Amino acid sequence: ISISESGIYQLDAYQTLPSLDGIPADGSKLKEGLIGHWTFNDSLTTTPALEKLTGEFQDNATFIESPFQKALAVDGQNDAFVVARSDNMNVGDNPFTVSAWIRPTELRQGGIVCLGRYNWTHGWYLDMPNNQGIIRIETVHNQNQSNGTVQSAPGIIRVNQWQHITAVVRPGTNDTRIYVNGFQVAQGTINKNNLDNLKVNLNIGRIEGAQQFKGEIDEVRIYRRALHDSEIKALMQEGEQFLSAPPVPVKPADLTVHVDHRQFTASLRKPAFAVFHLGQGEHQIRADFKGPTPIQLYLTRLDNDHDTAREFAAFSKRAPRIGVHVGLRRDCGSTLDRVGKPVAVAGIDLQDFIFEGAMANYPNPNRDPLNPNYLAGMREIGVISEYTDGRDMPRLLIRSIEFEGPFYETWPPKTHQAIFIHSNHQNEPSTYAREILDNFGARAFRRPLSKTESDSLHKVWSESFEDSEDFVSSIKDALIVTLTSPQFLFLIESSESPEGEPLNPYELASKLSYFLWNSGPDEELLALAEKDELEKQLPVQVDRLIADTRFRQAMQEFTSQWLQLDKFDVVEIDAEMYPNLTRDFRLELRKEPIRYLEYLITNNLPLQNLIQSKFILANEQTANYYGIPEQVETGFEFQAVKVNQPQLGGLLSTAGVLSGLSNGRESNPVKRGAWLARKIIAEPPADPPPNVPALNEAQEGLTLAEKLLLHRDQQGCRKCHEGIDPWGLPFEQFDAGGIWKKNASEIGSQSTLPDSTEVDGFLALRKYLANERIDQVAFSFLKHMTTYAVGRSLSYNEIETLKEKQLQLKADGYRMRNMVRFIVTSQAFLEK
Repeated sequence: ISISESGIYQLDAYQTLPSLDGIPADGSKLKEGLIGHWTFNDSLTTTPALEKLTGEFQDNATFIESPFQKALAVDGQNDAFVVARSDNMNVGDNPFTVSAWIRPTELRQGGIVCLGRYNWTHGWYLDMPNNQGIIRIETVHNQNQSNGTVQSAPGIIRVNQWQHITAVVRPGTNDTRIYVNGFQVAQGTINKNNLDNLKVNLNIGRIEGAQQFKGEIDEVRIYRRALHDSEIKALMQEGEQFLSAPPVPVKPADLTVHVDHRQFTASLRKPAFAVFHLGQGEHQIRADFKGPTPIQLYLTRLDNDHDTAREFAAFSKRAPRIGVHVGLRRDCGSTLDRVGKPVAVAGIDLQDFIFEGAMANYPNPNRDPLNPNYLAGMREIGVISEYTDGRDMPRLLIRSIEFEGPFYETWPPKTHQAIFIHSNHQNEPSTYAREILDNFGARAFRRPLSKTESDSLHKVWSESFEDSEDFVSSIKDALIVTLTSPQFLFLIESSESPEGEPLNPYELASKLSYFLWNSGPDEELLALAEKDELEKQLPVQVDRLIADTRFRQAMQEFTSQWLQLDKFDVVEIDAEMYPNLTRDFRLELRKEPIRYLEYLITNNLPLQNLIQSKFILANEQTANYYGIPEQVETGFEFQAVKVNQPQLGGLLSTAGVLSGLSNGRESNPVKRGAWLARKIIAEPPADPPPNVPALNEAQEGLTLAEKLLLHRDQQGCRKCHEGIDPWGLPFEQFDAGGIWKKNASEIGSQSTLPDSTEVDGFLALRKYLANERIDQVAFSFLKHMTTYAVGRSLSYNEIETLKEKQLQLKADGYRMRNMVRFIVTSQAFLEK
């Protein structure tokens, strides 16, 4: 094809029936090769009349008025028109054609024009094999075995309608065709064998000795040659008013379309098949369809503002992501873990992508050598095009896959060099061993070793080396002792008295790194500790640690503990009620509050955003879950997204939190209220007394708020629930999946808070917390993060000091990173 204008084109594929439209009718040679033509116009012979081809009615067969003057009418009982067998009917192994007008009054198994019998009797017949509207030509060779059958799809023949049928048999080729009203409905192969059986008569309206046609038959012709399309067209001219297209048997089947070098394969279930960009110029398009009918392809250029064109433009900008998974094959499947993160594949040029990992970190086979199942226990590597929420992605072309292992960039490996350090004493085992152990011990203990510790580790090495005379093995023995010692397993802060004392520089370095990295201090922190300059540079180091990728590790741990995200991990979600909360979506929704808090701190945004904001942190999966998939095109990576839904924005509306505070089927205002009181405003309710009665589900006609009111009026319940229920009722506008309910505005979510403030629903509650109660929200956040940072509960004096000094941050809007600096420079953090 030639494309005059480049752009986005849609390819539609229609299952069609090839027709004779556009072919001129030519009846000039219709007398050539004619065996017989039975018009049934009050005549039992052919036109022109031939005594040998004169037949007779069987049973109640008769003439009936028809659009073609008269027709043969058979009632399906035992009626037929029968012509005695003669040599005039012979076709041998040559091409032949049989045609007729038919009007079935019932779709049933029955013969139409037959020179053969059922049960694999030598001959041929044109019939309907069942009640499904199929037309077929079936042949049997002289050994009474199948010689080939060609038949249409179901639904082609229609009841109570005149339709023209033609079977053109070309033996020995895949070119035998059946036409209905000039539309080709079948094509196949009839083998080249003699089909003449002198023992069977010509039956019109039944199979000899078997099933009868019910309806009307007219204008029957048999030719000793294959008619041309133009001749078939001429046969139908007398009944042009009946020439409607038979139903297209649409049946899903695989379609492959090649557009230049690109290939598109899918099951054709609807006409719209593919969308692609074509440049100006010549292009090659070809198709391979596995269905029963031919197809017609239509190519349409889409306007740029067409919905499909816009969708394709977004699709074109997406980069597919390649991921590698390593594991093993089990008897019932595979166990694979992902190697690193999926990588976006930008551009269309071949590129190399390298994924590295240690095999010990992935599922390893423990294979039984006696297990005859040789597939079980094999290692497997999965190279996957990683999808997010199911949106269309460009396909990946993988040229090759290489596996290399063991893989080391240098030799000895860096891990080996990090332990067996370079030294001028490598030929002096005792001295070199002490250097190795002192260096490793300082990294493990996060401080220089004392002489006692150094001597102790060296003694372990010395005794092992004396026994084994293996330097490396004896070093390993000493390292095991190092990594199982309390100095490595615990953050030890040594005190001289029960009173508070300043942390020493190395203790401060460890405390800071485990707070903001959930990992040990790096060389820069230890160097500052060695110089005793760390405390002076705390604000600078806080910024550096927050900017590091390891900050996410700490946020994952802190946020999970603070917001109790483990509840989301264990809640059993009703899959029928919440089908979108799949395993993959839950994993991403759990990350959302973690990424959100990390974003607020990294960008030093005001605390108010923790409660209420005009944006969320989302990737493609979470955006899809919230109903805004078109706003995110970053794959698995989270990005800030402005939202128009008023309920979104802030931690309180994150699905991971809200769904975890449900029972998996219904929302739970008590759980959500208690969570807010404890975690967001630090006004925790008292522990419930034993044997608390449950809500009475039999109290029909009462709203949830009214049931809770009755419940907390019971003895032993009032005190706790007065500090819980008012906070939880506004959350009733969210379902158990953490999604805003469609009828949220109709739900009775009004609440009178403990300070007598009345709020009408979640939006009002959130606004109240973000404004009137922002000081208490700031205190709660500082309290929970300080507790996490120091690794213990805060004393009464520390809490009061926190409340007093937090106001220093208010003027600037309680900015999040400033609050982290505030914690790190507080007395609670700097003392032990």
